[in-house]
Amino acid sequence: MAQAKKDDTERRSGQRTFREHYANLTGEQIDKVYTLTKMGFELEFVRADSGENHIAFMRRDSEVVSVNYFGECNFAPDIPLRSDP
Repeated sequence: MAQAKKDDTERRSGQRTFREHYANLTGEQIDKVYTLTKMGFELEFVRADSGENHIAFMRRDSEVVSVNYFGECNFAPDIPLRSDP
């Protein structure tokens, strides 16, 4: 079976595990991620913002929430997701 060539803009080298994403979170983010998980959200991915700062992105159906370095939530982040049509 032939493999499709990766797009030049594709940066992912493989699917990260929950633990790998979780390891990049601050204590404040972990607390908020835990709370949002109880509300039905799932940790989708963690993106580097600048330097050591990371932003966690969580999803519940079509709702997306971002959690910044300080644990502050944005329930309407302006971010295109690969899974969106």
